[in-house]
Amino acid sequence: MRIRLGLPLSVGEVARALGCACPRAKKYRMVEYISTDSRETERGDLFFALGGKRTSGEIYLVAARSKGAITVGKSSAAQLRVDSAEDALLRLAIYYKEKILREHFSVAITGSVGKTTTKEFLKVICRQCFRVHANEGNYNNKLGLSLTLLAAPADTELLITEMGTNGFGEISELSCAVKPDIAIITKIGTAHIGRFGSREGIAKAKLEILDGMSGGKILIPYGEPLLSDVRNETTFSVSEREADAFAYMRSGRAVLNFHGAEVLEASFSPLGEHNLECLCAAAFAAWNIGCSAEDIKRGISSISNENIRQNIYKIGDLVILDDSYNSSYEAVSADFKLISGMKKYKRKSALIGSILELGEMSEQIHLRLGELSARQGFSTLFFYGEWAQTLSRGALLGGFDKERIHTNQDISAPRDTAEKIYASCTSGELLFVKGSHGNMLSRVMDELKTMYGD
Repeated sequence: MRIRLGLPLSVGEVARALGCACPRAKKYRMVEYISTDSRETERGDLFFALGGKRTSGEIYLVAARSKGAITVGKSSAAQLRVDSAEDALLRLAIYYKEKILREHFSVAITGSVGKTTTKEFLKVICRQCFRVHANEGNYNNKLGLSLTLLAAPADTELLITEMGTNGFGEISELSCAVKPDIAIITKIGTAHIGRFGSREGIAKAKLEILDGMSGGKILIPYGEPLLSDVRNETTFSVSEREADAFAYMRSGRAVLNFHGAEVLEASFSPLGEHNLECLCAAAFAAWNIGCSAEDIKRGISSISNENIRQNIYKIGDLVILDDSYNSSYEAVSADFKLISGMKKYKRKSALIGSILELGEMSEQIHLRLGELSARQGFSTLFFYGEWAQTLSRGALLGGFDKERIHTNQDISAPRDTAEKIYASCTSGELLFVKGSHGNMLSRVMDELKTMYGD
């Protein structure tokens, strides 16, 4: 990855921020780009030798330096030597933020489901009245946050950051770096429950977002018992009018009530209650930041399906509703509610991939999901990945016809599933696709495109 700094820094300034010695000859050299991939590195870049899953960036220090980069790493091959390149990158990001982004307002978002969608909605809305900078896609880990901060333009007025986690302490570190003025927790679900042991553990990890705050508002889902001890909270909901922010649909338009009063009504194209809930949180945050009702209305009206990960397209005669970037039990349940309202499709089937990182809860959750799938009126169910057989058992427990269930545990054989879909689905049928990214369901779609000649 290679990003352009919002404002150039001298090598000497970088060294001071990192607390390391600086080569005298490089002290006044200006850095405009930061790189973490030696293949993308160019002359004058600041190259960070980050650790990877398979290899260490340390082995690329010489290659990066030969291209004319200033190198940061642990070994003697680095020009700026640090104990950890990852920590150094975050340290530089914090220095940059405190130097450049002095007058900005900050919103941080976390949660088991919906954090990226909420971030995208908030970004679109707030661009109506602020100069906004936000992390791209789901760059919500330590690396992504560091690069997001470093790429922020000097005139940024509102910083929006999404914060994910693979373990306890990670969100705390990110929150302390950002120091958010407002925090949003979208939902406490079961995603990654294998890493945290329980929903209580997940709630504990998400609440780390408060660690970098000194006052400010915390927006949480109304009625979530695991967040009942949060102080200074405000709530949002799409089902309970008692919430501080309440949203519902009226004649195809989103209606938003804040503190019991209707504030605005706006056209809103993304379908599904889960998207409306993300909108409710985003719009209420924008209201608390200072956006007017007209600003928010204009922003909501400009939101489209491009701002969410759901993708509807055709492969041959099939209509594909593809939401396969990631998955959780709660996310699939929300999609099922959406699909039930899509009345124009007479036949609907589903390709459900395994949900990863559930640990000891894997069998229980996949059984429940299979049983839930059986009650959605699908013509055919295609289960895919490691837990395909468990999903199938759940569907049978839910009363689904065994002859209309197809399972494939081998993700290295996507064509097998594609062939079953090709043979079973009829013209004009809706195929819902959902599963964790590690299932690589896109390969099944690629095989289908080949079969249909797309």
